[in-house]
Amino acid sequence: MAVVTSQKLSEQEIKAAQNAKKERFKKKLVHAWRFVRNNKKFLFGVIVLALYILVAIFADKIAPYSYSTIGLGDQFEKAGQQFYFGTDNLGRDIFTRLVYGTRISLKVGITCVLIALAIGVPCGLFAGYVGGWADLLLMRRLVIRYSLWGAGLVYGLAI
Repeated sequence: MAVVTSQKLSEQEIKAAQNAKKERFKKKLVHAWRFVRNNKKFLFGVIVLALYILVAIFADKIAPYSYSTIGLGDQFEKAGQQFYFGTDNLGRDIFTRLVYGTRISLKVGITCVLIALAIGVPCGLFAGYVGGWADLLLMRRLVIRYSLWGAGLVYGLAI
């Protein structure tokens, strides 16, 4: 058992503790940087995600036209200098709509992750806290779900 004393720490002891904390933090940063540097797939994913987020943030600056403007060009116009990816059946610029679509895609993705966290974390906490029958029930449900994921995919594609 630790004995609590009322003596105050000296300034040297406080500085030594702060330096030790800084060193532990530096070691963690070095470890994280080595992981990122050595894992090329992770690095590629981070770069793609960062570019995707930047496109969503700066969509107003990147897109040459408004996303809702109809009749900018002829229907199904080919890609060229005026329309990078061409136009659709209403004469809207496809590149502009693609750039603005990144915002919606990110919102949908983030919303799905938050919903999964809101459901999964309480279920996991409940199963871990109660244990026994609750843990067994939730784990069997997941095993069945994971074993039948292909069936759901087939049913979804058949519809």
